[in-house]
Amino acid sequence: MKISPYSLIFWGRRANCWLGVFSAIILVSLLSSSVACAGIAIGLTRVIVTGDDRSGSVQILNKGTRPILLQLWIDNHISEMDKPIEEIKVPFVVDTPVFRLDPMTNKSVRIYYTGNINQLPSDRESMFWLNVLEVPAKTGLGQAQQNEVQIAFRSRIKLFYRPAGIAASSLGVVDHLSFKWVSKGNRYVLQVTNPTPFNVTFQTLYIAEGKNTTELAVRLNNDDMVGPKDSIDGVLVDYKVPTKNMIVYFSIIDDFGAPIEGHQVLELP
Repeated sequence: MKISPYSLIFWGRRANCWLGVFSAIILVSLLSSSVACAGIAIGLTRVIVTGDDRSGSVQILNKGTRPILLQLWIDNHISEMDKPIEEIKVPFVVDTPVFRLDPMTNKSVRIYYTGNINQLPSDRESMFWLNVLEVPAKTGLGQAQQNEVQIAFRSRIKLFYRPAGIAASSLGVVDHLSFKWVSKGNRYVLQVTNPTPFNVTFQTLYIAEGKNTTELAVRLNNDDMVGPKDSIDGVLVDYKVPTKNMIVYFSIIDDFGAPIEGHQVLELP
């Protein structure tokens, strides 16, 4: 597999093309060629780097039938998705940023915090993004290789830096969230408050009179996340007004990527 790290950086800048462009390429290619598909599985939906250990790790499995080349890097925000890797400044280093992974093998990649003690807030988590870029191997020489379309697949998962000043586990966060129906200007919104030092990602969020009754879905921001010691406003998808004694049902994602369910009585004005 003759792909240099410089080729990977080239892919990294361009792997986030619009879905419509990829769809068009794939549609045309299917007429006379094969298409390389994503073949990795990432062990968790988030990586946690603790201040006590100053490190964290992530498992990556090649579940495909061909060797692949991977490149890993970290950025600060979605706005840096297309920024050249060498221009991104983060207080982390990946111990093996570029490596080959053979079929049906896995590798544990360690991530180290390199910042000083005062660089990030000490009373709450800070969020970053881990990028995993997969470049598939070529099938070989000849007509089959000439007709094959190779696509670099890029995955992004959240990376949380958890300073030494807070608990090492977010267990119990579900019991501290609060939900209020409040007036904002000429409309009402569902105010979701997270008083904890942890980022909280919602998998489901809706209001109902009880289980197995009509659900009023709530839409949060694009990440469905409430930052530490913060509040955000959610809106009802169909703009209905909740009534007295309705209940907020929700599930959040824990440190291992599993859903944790909870419910609370909705607070009305």
